[in-house]
Amino acid sequence: MRLRVTALSTLLALATGGCTATPAPETPGELLVEGRLENLGYAPLDDPDDLLGHGVITARLHISRVVRGHVRGSVITVRYVAHTYLQGRARAVYRLRRDESGAYLLCGPRGGTGYVCS
Repeated sequence: MRLRVTALSTLLALATGGCTATPAPETPGELLVEGRLENLGYAPLDDPDDLLGHGVITARLHISRVVRGHVRGSVITVRYVAHTYLQGRARAVYRLRRDESGAYLLCGPRGGTGYVCS
């Protein structure tokens, strides 16, 4: 039973970008928000060494609560790297960072795949 709970916790952490309800240590420029994703599109990354076939996914993030930082508006467009869409029906906590162009990026889990924000 304990193994099953641990496996479910790990899957939940991966599905939410490695974020939990407890704010992680602050990284300059990082935002922490709670909300729901609405996936829009997938563009494959052409990496011959990537067996899973990761891509850049564009989504709308419907923000219900800002935990840390400041975001203009309650609906923003974000991008993230994954091999499939993240679950969008349930609310989750997401770490965000803006790139040089001002676009919002969903941060990947620390030490995992995705956009590195720390």
